Order: sequence, then structure tokens, then C-alpha cells
Amino acid sequence: IDKHDPMGLLAMGCPDDEYIPEVKRLAPQIKKDMTEQELSTLIYDLFLEMFSEPIAKDLCDKMAQEILSENRARNEAIRSRMEEKLELEGERNHCDRESRDKNDELLKMQKVQMQTSRLSQYQLQARLKNRWTSSCSTWHLKKFGFS
Repeated sequence: IDKHDPMGLLAMGCPDDEYIPEVKRLAPQIKKDMTEQELSTLIYDLFLEMFSEPIAKDLCDKMAQEILSENRARNEAIRSRMEEKLELEGERNHCDRESRDKNDELLKMQKVQMQTSRLSQYQLQARLKNRWTSSCSTWHLKKFGFS
């Protein structure tokens, strides 16, 4: 709207935000499936109401066309970003899943290693006990003269 300066206010030196009230009233009324003609009529009616002066219909048509074109481009950019975001989230989820699987695998390996280690310890204890028992028995037998 500023670009077209429909009331010539910016050309007269008014502040750059002169059309903000009109934009704020217009923006919420713009619908996704709105036609250029519907938006043009909305712009025409809004400026007539706000300034009590009509503006050229062809100017309203031009503003409506540009607004809808910018909205379509913006919506396409948003859609594209959302697709990128979903793709990245999918990759992140895949990596998280792989990481959890590898972690589970490592935990299982660690558990097996601990069980193997315990088994080795039990076997070593049994061997030591057998050696001690047999050496003690040999000592007792020698002590009492039975060797």
C-alpha cells in the first residue's frame, strides 16, 4: 500500500507509517482463497470508509494483485521451510533411533561381558579353592605321617 500511496500522503511528506491503520484493518480480512477482485473491492471500501474519498479502481486492482502475489510467495516460502523442517526432524528421529539401537547393543555387550567376567571369576575361585583344598589335604596327610 505504501508503494502505491493511494491517497498521496507519503508524497506530501507524511510519516512512513501513515497507512499502518489501514493495513492493520485489511490484513485480517485477507483469506487464503480470496480473489483479486474480492480484495480489490475490500481495499476500495476500506479507503472510502477511512478517508471518505474514493480511490481509483485500477489502483485497487493493482494493489490487490500485488498483495495476493506477495502472500502466495510468502506462503510458498513458509511451506518450503516447513517441508525442510519436517525432513530435518525425520533425519533427527532416524539418527536418534540408530543411536538408541547402538546404545542398546552396547549395553547388551556390556552385560554379556560382565556375565562372562563373573563366570571367569567363579571358575578362578573354584580352581583356587581346589588347589588350596588339595594342598591343605597334602599338608595334613604329611603332618600326620600318611604321605
